[in-house]
Amino acid sequence: MPGHEDSPVRVAGPKAALVLERLAESRRRSLVLSEDLPWLTEITTDPYSLLDHMEQAQLLYRVKSGRYLVAPRGSFSPTQAAPVELMAGLLLGSQGDYYFSFLSGLISHRLTDLHSPTVYAAIRQQSNLRATELELPGGSLHVVRLSESRWPHYERELERVRAVPDSKEFVWQATVERTLVDALARPDLSAGIETVIESWARAKRQEVDWELVCSIAARQANGMPRRVAFVLGLLGLKAVARQNFPTLSGRGANTPLDRSNSFEINAEETTRDRETGILVNVPEGHLLGWIGAADQP
Repeated sequence: MPGHEDSPVRVAGPKAALVLERLAESRRRSLVLSEDLPWLTEITTDPYSLLDHMEQAQLLYRVKSGRYLVAPRGSFSPTQAAPVELMAGLLLGSQGDYYFSFLSGLISHRLTDLHSPTVYAAIRQQSNLRATELELPGGSLHVVRLSESRWPHYERELERVRAVPDSKEFVWQATVERTLVDALARPDLSAGIETVIESWARAKRQEVDWELVCSIAARQANGMPRRVAFVLGLLGLKAVARQNFPTLSGRGANTPLDRSNSFEINAEETTRDRETGILVNVPEGHLLGWIGAADQP
């Protein structure tokens, strides 16, 4: 409330007011100096100094160097100003193509009840971004590089979503189909194999294009068609797997289901699925239990 002793007093000078008006008219909550410099120089001859003053006056919050969030009234920190996905998008957008997936995708598509302060994203192999872990206000960003052969098709595997309701700022995230394959490929980035299997079971209750899921897996090597076919079988969708992977054979293959090897089970406990060639390096009772739990309303 006005006059509350804990509320920051924010006074915008004429030039700062013009900056805030410009962002409001554009329905934006953020500012990237390298991209917004042309119109900032129309307001001031020293945009760097102006933004520093606006930060000191708590009119803007600095996310990283040259990247700012507008400070809404009554807010005290960047985490109150915008979701961590918008902050991550500010860092990644200027570095080339990116998209959010893995655990972030499972959360976004409501395939898990988990929450995480870490945002998981994929970038192209040739991206100029060197770091794989970046600190963000109230969270962090974990980045994984993908080769061109594994990069998603934009039309069917990625979607552009609003970072903040009623804003014109967007971020890229994987569709539910792409998210499922990414999570199965990297359980270590998706809160573990238990979360992945439960998410696949939950996805069965949604409108998922399983043909697309198989198509995405077919473009990837390293056993992904085998893993997808095996999990589809667990979910009672073996016919879908056979239709989409007609030449798949388990002969001579020993592909671990869980690439992260999160369970220490001995050779006697490890079984091999003859149809897919999958080494079930997860206790089978656990798999059935996770699927059963996900089936509960």
